[in-house]
Amino acid sequence: MKSELLNFHHYLIRHASIAISLLIALLAMSCDENSDGKNDRREIQDLLYSFQSSFNFQNISALMNDFDEDYLHNGYTKWSMRERWLDLMAAYEVLTIETLSIELYETRAILRLRLRFESSSDSVSYNAPEELGDISYLSYNGQNWRFFGNRQLVLK
Repeated sequence: MKSELLNFHHYLIRHASIAISLLIALLAMSCDENSDGKNDRREIQDLLYSFQSSFNFQNISALMNDFDEDYLHNGYTKWSMRERWLDLMAAYEVLTIETLSIELYETRAILRLRLRFESSSDSVSYNAPEELGDISYLSYNGQNWRFFGNRQLVLK
């Protein structure tokens, strides 16, 4: 009788621990923070803030770190983008980026933005990607979100 109770006790402990392990695994899966894209959206917002700060501190090297090596947008490569953004830095001291929407597609994202450039004598705003889509198309490389371009060789 005593050995039967002992066996039953071990049986309960073993199955209870399996049940608890399964419950913990299910809870962990249901708490996946990125299931609705929250992590991705936060990382993209961080990327935009970094880009804006790099522009405002006139740090072209840091700004270019946010572009993927394979960047291609309307015929512009990463290195032609460098010249374009140097020209913008020369004309304007301040960039403000307002995020209107983020559309996530697994490892790609399309951003709708309002970019406002300001200098002591001028200011201009662009809607992206319609008017200035340089930083509207992103790709996730397994570690970071990067500006990837619209992958078009020429403007249509």
